[in-house]
Amino acid sequence: MDIRNFWISTIIDGRKTKLAGGPKSKDGGLRTDIMVRENGKSKIALTITCTPLYDDLLQIAVYDDRGTVVFNRVFDR
Repeated sequence: MDIRNFWISTIIDGRKTKLAGGPKSKDGGLRTDIMVRENGKSKIALTITCTPLYDDLLQIAVYDDRGTVVFNRVFDR
């Protein structure tokens, strides 16, 4: 079985199936925005990016609502 570079799997209350998937190609990445309601308006609380880099490296970074990196790690493919 082929393993994709990145994969998300999310369980959401009230849904029968989990939300799951990954990019089609090995050069593909993904971005997930986690939204929250604040003072009656929707805003991005966190952004997660998954990016293939040069030399077969894979990067996952998490940004807060100000765009500050709160997690950044590079993995070997």
